[in-house]
Amino acid sequence: MRFVTIIIVTVVFSIIFISMSNAEEKAKLDIGGILESEFGYITNENDSESDFYLGTMELSIDPSLGSNVLGHLLVLYEYGENDENFVLDEGDVSLKIPFVKNVEFSTSLGKLVIPFGEFNSHFVTDSYVLEMGETKQHAFGLSLNHEIIQICSTIYRDRLCVDGRNNSQVNAFALKLKGSVPQSLFGEKASISLGGSFISNIAGTDDLANKFIETTLLKRVSGLNGFVSLNAMGVFLSAETIMALDDIETSDGEVQRPKSINIELGYALPNMPVEIAGKYENLSYSEDAKTKRFGGVLSVGIFSDTAKINLEMLRTDEGDAKYTSITGQLAIEF
Repeated sequence: MRFVTIIIVTVVFSIIFISMSNAEEKAKLDIGGILESEFGYITNENDSESDFYLGTMELSIDPSLGSNVLGHLLVLYEYGENDENFVLDEGDVSLKIPFVKNVEFSTSLGKLVIPFGEFNSHFVTDSYVLEMGETKQHAFGLSLNHEIIQICSTIYRDRLCVDGRNNSQVNAFALKLKGSVPQSLFGEKASISLGGSFISNIAGTDDLANKFIETTLLKRVSGLNGFVSLNAMGVFLSAETIMALDDIETSDGEVQRPKSINIELGYALPNMPVEIAGKYENLSYSEDAKTKRFGGVLSVGIFSDTAKINLEMLRTDEGDAKYTSITGQLAIEF
Protein backbone atom coordinates (compact mmCIF):
# COMPACT_ATOMS: atom_id res chain seq x y z
CA MET A 1 0.00 0.00 0.00
CA ARG A 2 2.88 2.39 0.70
CA PHE A 3 4.16 1.90 -2.86
CA VAL A 4 0.68 2.57 -4.29
CA THR A 5 0.37 5.75 -2.23
CA ILE A 6 3.75 7.02 -3.47
CA ILE A 7 2.71 6.47 -7.11
CA ILE A 8 -0.60 8.29 -6.69
CA VAL A 9 0.97 11.25 -4.85
CA THR A 10 3.69 11.57 -7.52
CA VAL A 11 1.14 11.59 -10.34
CA VAL A 12 -1.08 14.13 -8.56
CA PHE A 13 1.78 16.60 -7.99
CA SER A 14 2.94 16.17 -11.61
CA ILE A 15 -0.54 17.01 -12.85
CA ILE A 16 -0.77 20.09 -10.60
CA PHE A 17 2.60 21.36 -11.80
CA ILE A 18 1.83 20.87 -15.50
CA SER A 19 -1.72 22.26 -15.26
CA MET A 20 -0.40 25.61 -14.00
CA SER A 21 1.27 26.26 -17.34
CA ASN A 22 -1.67 25.29 -19.59
CA ALA A 23 -3.92 27.97 -21.04
CA GLU A 24 -7.66 27.68 -20.61
CA GLU A 25 -9.39 25.84 -23.47
CA LYS A 26 -13.00 25.51 -24.57
CA ALA A 27 -15.16 22.71 -23.22
CA LYS A 28 -17.18 20.37 -25.44
CA LEU A 29 -19.54 17.43 -25.07
CA ASP A 30 -19.65 14.35 -27.30
CA ILE A 31 -22.63 11.98 -27.21
CA GLY A 32 -22.70 8.65 -29.01
CA GLY A 33 -24.22 5.23 -28.79
CA ILE A 34 -25.13 1.87 -30.25
CA LEU A 35 -28.52 0.25 -30.91
CA GLU A 36 -28.72 -3.42 -31.87
CA SER A 37 -32.08 -5.06 -32.61
CA GLU A 38 -31.98 -8.81 -33.11
CA PHE A 39 -33.81 -11.98 -34.09
CA GLY A 40 -32.61 -15.20 -32.50
CA TYR A 41 -33.29 -18.85 -33.33
CA ILE A 42 -31.81 -21.83 -31.45
CA THR A 43 -32.36 -25.49 -32.25
CA ASN A 44 -31.09 -28.83 -30.99
CA GLU A 45 -32.08 -32.45 -31.52
CA ASN A 46 -35.22 -32.19 -29.36
CA ASP A 47 -36.43 -28.60 -29.31
CA SER A 48 -36.17 -25.11 -30.79
CA GLU A 49 -37.05 -21.54 -29.86
CA SER A 50 -37.07 -18.10 -31.48
CA ASP A 51 -37.68 -14.49 -30.50
CA PHE A 52 -37.27 -10.81 -31.40
CA TYR A 53 -35.50 -8.52 -28.92
CA LEU A 54 -33.42 -5.38 -28.40
CA GLY A 55 -29.99 -6.93 -27.92
CA THR A 56 -27.92 -3.92 -26.85
CA MET A 57 -28.30 -0.23 -26.17
CA GLU A 58 -25.25 1.87 -25.28
CA LEU A 59 -25.23 5.59 -24.58
CA SER A 60 -21.87 7.26 -24.06
CA ILE A 61 -21.38 10.81 -22.79
CA ASP A 62 -17.86 12.23 -23.08
CA PRO A 63 -17.24 15.77 -21.78
CA SER A 64 -13.85 17.36 -22.34
CA LEU A 65 -12.72 20.49 -20.53
CA GLY A 66 -9.86 21.33 -22.84
CA SER A 67 -7.42 18.80 -24.24
CA ASN A 68 -6.17 17.50 -20.87
CA VAL A 69 -9.31 16.99 -18.75
CA LEU A 70 -11.73 14.32 -19.97
CA GLY A 71 -14.78 12.55 -18.61
CA HIS A 72 -16.49 9.38 -19.75
CA LEU A 73 -19.87 7.81 -18.93
CA LEU A 74 -21.36 4.69 -20.51
CA VAL A 75 -24.91 3.56 -19.79
CA LEU A 76 -25.65 0.02 -20.97
CA TYR A 77 -28.65 -2.23 -21.52
CA GLU A 78 -28.10 -5.83 -22.60
CA TYR A 79 -30.85 -8.34 -23.24
CA GLY A 80 -30.88 -11.01 -20.55
CA GLU A 81 -28.34 -9.19 -18.34
CA ASN A 82 -28.70 -7.15 -15.12
CA ASP A 83 -32.38 -8.10 -14.70
CA GLU A 84 -33.21 -6.15 -17.88
CA ASN A 85 -32.13 -2.86 -16.27
CA PHE A 86 -29.89 -0.03 -17.43
CA VAL A 87 -26.56 0.06 -15.62
CA LEU A 88 -23.70 2.54 -15.39
CA ASP A 89 -21.18 0.29 -17.10
CA GLU A 90 -18.27 2.74 -17.15
CA GLY A 91 -17.57 6.14 -15.63
CA ASP A 92 -14.29 7.92 -15.05
CA VAL A 93 -12.31 11.15 -15.10
CA SER A 94 -9.04 11.16 -17.07
CA LEU A 95 -6.18 13.65 -17.01
CA LYS A 96 -3.67 13.75 -19.86
CA ILE A 97 -0.10 14.73 -19.04
CA PRO A 98 1.90 16.02 -22.06
CA PHE A 99 5.38 14.96 -20.93
CA VAL A 100 6.96 14.08 -24.29
CA LYS A 101 6.06 14.99 -27.87
CA ASN A 102 4.03 12.27 -29.67
CA VAL A 103 3.68 10.34 -26.40
CA GLU A 104 0.39 10.60 -24.50
CA PHE A 105 0.46 9.80 -20.79
CA SER A 106 -2.82 9.79 -18.90
CA THR A 107 -4.29 8.81 -15.57
CA SER A 108 -7.88 7.71 -14.93
CA LEU A 109 -9.97 7.22 -11.83
CA GLY A 110 -13.45 5.69 -11.66
CA LYS A 111 -15.20 2.60 -12.96
CA LEU A 112 -12.75 1.42 -15.61
CA VAL A 113 -12.31 -1.37 -18.11
CA ILE A 114 -9.44 -3.35 -16.58
CA PRO A 115 -6.67 -3.76 -19.23
CA PHE A 116 -6.89 -7.54 -19.56
CA GLY A 117 -7.68 -8.84 -23.06
CA GLU A 118 -8.23 -7.23 -26.46
CA PHE A 119 -11.48 -8.93 -27.59
CA ASN A 120 -11.48 -8.09 -31.31
CA SER A 121 -14.39 -9.79 -33.09
CA HIS A 122 -16.58 -9.44 -36.19
CA PHE A 123 -19.38 -11.59 -34.75
CA VAL A 124 -22.70 -10.70 -33.12
CA THR A 125 -22.34 -13.14 -30.23
CA ASP A 126 -19.69 -12.33 -27.63
CA SER A 127 -16.64 -14.57 -27.87
CA TYR A 128 -15.70 -16.90 -25.04
CA VAL A 129 -12.49 -14.97 -24.40
CA LEU A 130 -14.54 -11.80 -23.84
CA GLU A 131 -17.02 -13.59 -21.57
CA MET A 132 -14.19 -15.05 -19.50
CA GLY A 133 -11.79 -12.10 -19.41
CA GLU A 134 -13.79 -8.85 -19.44
CA THR A 135 -13.45 -7.00 -16.16
CA LYS A 136 -14.83 -3.64 -15.05
CA GLN A 137 -13.91 -2.33 -11.62
CA HIS A 138 -13.59 0.88 -9.65
CA ALA A 139 -9.89 1.45 -10.19
CA PHE A 140 -6.96 3.80 -10.68
CA GLY A 141 -5.26 3.52 -14.06
CA LEU A 142 -2.18 4.78 -15.86
CA SER A 143 -1.61 4.57 -19.61
CA LEU A 144 1.07 5.52 -22.12
CA ASN A 145 0.17 5.75 -25.81
CA HIS A 146 2.43 6.06 -28.82
CA GLU A 147 1.94 5.21 -32.49
CA ILE A 148 3.77 1.90 -32.09
CA ILE A 149 3.23 0.98 -28.43
CA GLN A 150 0.55 1.18 -25.76
CA ILE A 151 1.07 0.37 -22.08
CA CYS A 152 -1.84 0.31 -19.63
CA SER A 153 -1.97 -0.61 -15.96
CA THR A 154 -4.58 -0.47 -13.21
CA ILE A 155 -4.80 -1.17 -9.52
CA TYR A 156 -8.09 -1.97 -7.81
CA ARG A 157 -9.76 -3.86 -4.97
CA ASP A 158 -10.70 -7.46 -5.73
CA ARG A 159 -14.02 -8.41 -4.13
CA LEU A 160 -13.21 -12.11 -3.66
CA CYS A 161 -12.21 -13.58 -0.30
CA VAL A 162 -8.82 -15.32 -0.41
CA ASP A 163 -7.60 -17.73 2.30
CA GLY A 164 -9.88 -16.20 4.92
CA ARG A 165 -8.32 -12.74 4.65
CA ASN A 166 -10.54 -9.70 4.18
CA ASN A 167 -10.58 -7.80 0.92
CA SER A 168 -10.88 -4.28 2.35
CA GLN A 169 -7.66 -3.02 0.71
CA VAL A 170 -6.49 -2.39 -2.84
CA ASN A 171 -5.15 -5.85 -3.63
CA ALA A 172 -5.15 -6.52 -7.39
CA PHE A 173 -3.57 -5.18 -10.56
CA ALA A 174 -3.51 -5.71 -14.31
CA LEU A 175 -0.98 -4.77 -16.99
CA LYS A 176 -1.33 -4.70 -20.78
CA LEU A 177 1.24 -4.17 -23.52
CA LYS A 178 0.26 -3.71 -27.18
CA GLY A 179 2.46 -3.03 -30.18
CA SER A 180 1.40 -1.87 -33.66
CA VAL A 181 3.24 -1.43 -36.94
CA PRO A 182 3.28 2.30 -37.86
CA GLN A 183 0.72 3.29 -40.48
CA SER A 184 3.48 5.09 -42.38
CA LEU A 185 5.08 1.70 -43.12
CA PHE A 186 2.10 -0.04 -44.78
CA GLY A 187 -0.32 2.83 -45.32
CA GLU A 188 -4.05 2.25 -44.89
CA LYS A 189 -4.06 -1.05 -46.81
CA ALA A 190 -2.52 -3.15 -44.03
CA SER A 191 -2.16 -3.22 -40.26
CA ILE A 192 -0.54 -5.49 -37.70
CA SER A 193 -0.93 -5.41 -33.94
CA LEU A 194 -0.08 -7.86 -31.20
CA GLY A 195 0.37 -7.91 -27.48
CA GLY A 196 -0.50 -9.46 -24.18
CA SER A 197 -1.84 -8.74 -20.74
CA PHE A 198 -1.52 -10.03 -17.19
CA ILE A 199 -3.94 -9.99 -14.27
CA SER A 200 -2.96 -10.78 -10.69
CA ASN A 201 -6.13 -12.78 -9.92
CA ILE A 202 -8.01 -14.20 -12.89
CA ALA A 203 -10.79 -15.44 -10.60
CA GLY A 204 -11.74 -11.78 -10.15
CA THR A 205 -12.87 -11.21 -13.76
CA ASP A 206 -16.58 -10.42 -14.08
CA ASP A 207 -17.53 -13.91 -15.31
CA LEU A 208 -15.37 -15.95 -12.95
CA ALA A 209 -16.07 -13.77 -9.90
CA ASN A 210 -19.76 -14.66 -10.19
CA LYS A 211 -18.80 -18.33 -9.95
CA PHE A 212 -16.59 -17.88 -6.87
CA ILE A 213 -18.27 -15.03 -4.98
CA GLU A 214 -20.05 -17.39 -2.54
CA THR A 215 -16.92 -19.33 -1.61
CA THR A 216 -13.35 -18.70 -0.43
CA LEU A 217 -10.31 -19.05 -2.66
CA LEU A 218 -7.34 -20.90 -1.20
CA LYS A 219 -4.92 -18.68 -3.15
CA ARG A 220 -4.74 -16.05 -5.87
CA VAL A 221 -4.09 -17.37 -9.36
CA SER A 222 -2.67 -15.08 -12.06
CA GLY A 223 -4.05 -14.97 -15.59
CA LEU A 224 -2.33 -14.45 -18.92
CA ASN A 225 -3.67 -13.18 -22.26
CA GLY A 226 -2.14 -12.98 -25.73
CA PHE A 227 -3.54 -11.59 -28.98
CA VAL A 228 -2.61 -10.83 -32.58
CA SER A 229 -4.50 -9.04 -35.36
CA LEU A 230 -3.57 -8.85 -39.06
CA ASN A 231 -5.30 -6.98 -41.87
CA ALA A 232 -4.04 -6.86 -45.46
CA MET A 233 -5.72 -6.51 -48.87
CA GLY A 234 -9.16 -7.00 -47.34
CA VAL A 235 -8.23 -10.18 -45.47
CA PHE A 236 -8.34 -10.00 -41.68
CA LEU A 237 -7.17 -12.51 -39.10
CA SER A 238 -7.38 -12.30 -35.33
CA ALA A 239 -6.44 -14.79 -32.63
CA GLU A 240 -6.61 -14.50 -28.87
CA THR A 241 -6.26 -16.70 -25.82
CA ILE A 242 -6.85 -16.33 -22.08
CA MET A 243 -5.70 -18.80 -19.45
CA ALA A 244 -5.16 -19.27 -15.75
CA LEU A 245 -1.53 -19.98 -14.87
CA ASP A 246 -2.46 -22.47 -12.13
CA ASP A 247 -5.47 -24.30 -10.69
CA ILE A 248 -8.08 -22.15 -8.95
CA GLU A 249 -8.93 -23.98 -5.71
CA THR A 250 -11.76 -23.16 -3.31
CA SER A 251 -12.50 -24.02 0.31
CA ASP A 252 -15.31 -26.40 -0.72
CA GLY A 253 -12.95 -28.55 -2.82
CA GLU A 254 -13.73 -27.16 -6.27
CA VAL A 255 -10.80 -27.01 -8.72
CA GLN A 256 -10.89 -25.12 -12.04
CA ARG A 257 -8.29 -24.03 -14.58
CA PRO A 258 -10.11 -21.79 -17.07
CA LYS A 259 -8.83 -21.36 -20.60
CA SER A 260 -10.30 -19.99 -23.83
CA ILE A 261 -9.19 -19.50 -27.44
CA ASN A 262 -10.83 -17.51 -30.25
CA ILE A 263 -9.67 -17.48 -33.91
CA GLU A 264 -11.39 -15.49 -36.68
CA LEU A 265 -10.63 -15.20 -40.39
CA GLY A 266 -12.53 -12.99 -42.80
CA TYR A 267 -12.59 -10.93 -45.97
CA ALA A 268 -13.94 -7.47 -46.80
CA LEU A 269 -15.12 -7.25 -50.41
CA PRO A 270 -13.41 -4.44 -52.36
CA ASN A 271 -15.51 -1.36 -53.10
CA MET A 272 -18.49 -2.89 -51.29
CA PRO A 273 -19.71 -2.58 -47.66
CA VAL A 274 -19.73 -6.37 -47.29
CA GLU A 275 -17.69 -8.59 -44.95
CA ILE A 276 -17.70 -12.33 -44.39
CA ALA A 277 -15.93 -14.12 -41.54
CA GLY A 278 -15.58 -17.52 -39.95
CA LYS A 279 -14.46 -18.51 -36.48
CA TYR A 280 -13.44 -21.34 -34.20
CA GLU A 281 -13.31 -21.03 -30.43
CA ASN A 282 -13.23 -23.19 -27.35
CA LEU A 283 -13.76 -22.76 -23.64
CA SER A 284 -12.80 -24.98 -20.72
CA TYR A 285 -13.03 -24.60 -16.96
CA SER A 286 -11.69 -28.09 -16.26
CA GLU A 287 -11.00 -31.37 -18.08
CA ASP A 288 -14.66 -32.34 -17.62
CA ALA A 289 -16.18 -29.01 -18.72
CA LYS A 290 -15.24 -28.14 -22.30
CA THR A 291 -17.16 -26.28 -25.00
CA LYS A 292 -16.36 -25.86 -28.71
CA ARG A 293 -18.01 -23.44 -31.12
CA PHE A 294 -17.58 -22.57 -34.79
CA GLY A 295 -19.56 -20.67 -37.41
CA GLY A 296 -19.75 -17.75 -39.79
CA VAL A 297 -21.13 -14.24 -40.15
CA LEU A 298 -22.14 -12.00 -43.05
CA SER A 299 -22.17 -8.21 -42.53
CA VAL A 300 -23.67 -5.73 -45.01
CA GLY A 301 -23.66 -1.95 -44.64
CA ILE A 302 -26.78 -0.16 -45.93
CA PHE A 303 -27.77 3.46 -46.60
CA SER A 304 -24.19 4.65 -47.12
CA ASP A 305 -23.01 2.37 -44.31
CA THR A 306 -25.03 4.27 -41.68
CA ALA A 307 -26.65 0.99 -40.60
CA LYS A 308 -25.48 -2.60 -40.72
CA ILE A 309 -27.24 -5.93 -41.18
CA ASN A 310 -25.49 -8.96 -39.68
CA LEU A 311 -26.44 -12.60 -40.16
CA GLU A 312 -24.63 -15.09 -37.93
CA MET A 313 -24.76 -18.87 -37.63
CA LEU A 314 -22.95 -20.78 -34.85
CA ARG A 315 -22.68 -24.46 -33.97
CA THR A 316 -21.95 -25.19 -30.30
CA ASP A 317 -20.77 -28.50 -28.85
CA GLU A 318 -20.91 -28.79 -25.06
CA GLY A 319 -20.25 -32.54 -24.96
CA ASP A 320 -23.67 -33.99 -24.16
CA ALA A 321 -25.50 -31.00 -25.66
CA LYS A 322 -25.13 -29.76 -29.23
CA TYR A 323 -27.13 -26.92 -30.73
CA THR A 324 -27.22 -24.45 -33.62
CA SER A 325 -28.01 -20.75 -33.24
CA ILE A 326 -28.94 -18.26 -35.96
CA THR A 327 -28.93 -14.54 -35.17
CA GLY A 328 -30.01 -11.67 -37.40
CA GLN A 329 -29.10 -8.16 -36.31
CA LEU A 330 -29.86 -4.62 -37.44
CA ALA A 331 -27.35 -2.23 -35.85
CA ILE A 332 -26.62 1.49 -35.89
CA GLU A 333 -23.79 3.43 -34.28
CA PHE A 334 -23.93 7.19 -33.77
